[in-house]
Amino acid sequence: MRHTLLEVSERLIRERGYAAFSLAELARTLSVAEDGIAECFRTREDICMEVVERHIIRIGRELDDIYLEYGDAQSRLIAYACLRSEDFVCGVPPFSVALSASHACLPDAIRSRASDLSILQIHWIRKVVRDHFDSFDRPSGASSTQIAKLLFSALEGGAILECAANDREPSASGYILLMTKLGLREKSA
Repeated sequence: MRHTLLEVSERLIRERGYAAFSLAELARTLSVAEDGIAECFRTREDICMEVVERHIIRIGRELDDIYLEYGDAQSRLIAYACLRSEDFVCGVPPFSVALSASHACLPDAIRSRASDLSILQIHWIRKVVRDHFDSFDRPSGASSTQIAKLLFSALEGGAILECAANDREPSASGYILLMTKLGLREKSA
């Protein structure tokens, strides 16, 4: 029951945003009494915090796996984009994008952990970029942190635009173009 509550809660937050998410809506969606939900979670904040924590753990583990499995920046960064695309559902943003869109109405604790989720990804991208530029020329005037933020923003922004257009799959076209322009991807690849 707990797993189902978390899965459906995540979907509802992604579809409607945190402000519109409620225990009553969750109960209606699952056709259960609110009291049954309260046995597992007292508040919507408790549910959302656990969903965020699960994302942090899952993304952290998957980023570690990508880093170990692939040996170059291009492969790692494309695998990361593919990982992010798995969170994309037609017309519904990835969870991190939904949280960003609800940033102003999130309770402080959830806002902080949602920020940690983004920072985890930016730090990983920065590590990949730094490793690459330790072996190859760095673009002048750009730090690995700036490049990581640009790449992360390209994926997040692309997901917002693709959801608004109700695209079936994310293209990550801006992200791929940016990788090429920054020397992180071979033009022929």
